[in-house]
Formats: sequence, structure tokens, C-alpha cells
Amino acid sequence: MLPVYRKIRWHAFSYGFSAHQSGADALSSYLAHRLPGKLYLLDEMGREGYQFSSSCPIDFSTCARDIYIFPETMEWTMVFTHEQPHFGPYYARATGLVTSPKAARVRRTP
Repeated sequence: MLPVYRKIRWHAFSYGFSAHQSGADALSSYLAHRLPGKLYLLDEMGREGYQFSSSCPIDFSTCARDIYIFPETMEWTMVFTHEQPHFGPYYARATGLVTSPKAARVRRTP
């Protein structure tokens, strides 16, 4: 899972600490997926998580919640935020999570 920054995990994207796509590009990449059988959904504000199966992507853009969706392989993550369309949605491939130059400068706080 992404590191927490200012109590919200998706700030790793909004502050540029992790490589990602945002806005319409992120949603297009996510909606183009042929989804695997098993997916996970985490709701950051409610601290809830679900496992579900779906053959087509579900668009949570209008939910106004911080929702993370990823496959069992964790190859990618799709994030819908409570601040859309101003911040998000975000889409990241697993390889992009460690390539940002800014990520090396982030100090972790307990």
C-alpha cells in the first residue's frame, strides 16, 4: 500500500511522490482493463475493505469517497477521491510506484 502523507494515501499522487496518470487519462486506462476475477476495494475514510469479482471496471467517480481498487497481483491501483474532479482520479502501475525522484526525498513520519 502507498505511504500515508497528510493522513491520505492518495496524496502520494497529488504531491507528485509517485508516478501516475490523473483525471480523464487515469479513468481511461482503468476502464480499458479486462479485469481479473479477484479485486480488492478499500475505502480510506470508512476503513473498510472488500474483495469482489467483476469482469468490467466500475466507475466510482461520483461517490465522493476515497476508494482504492486493485487486483490480487497489485499490478495497478485505481484511486477515486472525495475531491474529484479537482484531485483525481489516479491510476498507477506497480512499476511506477518507485520511480519518482521525489519519492527518494520523502521523510517518513511515525
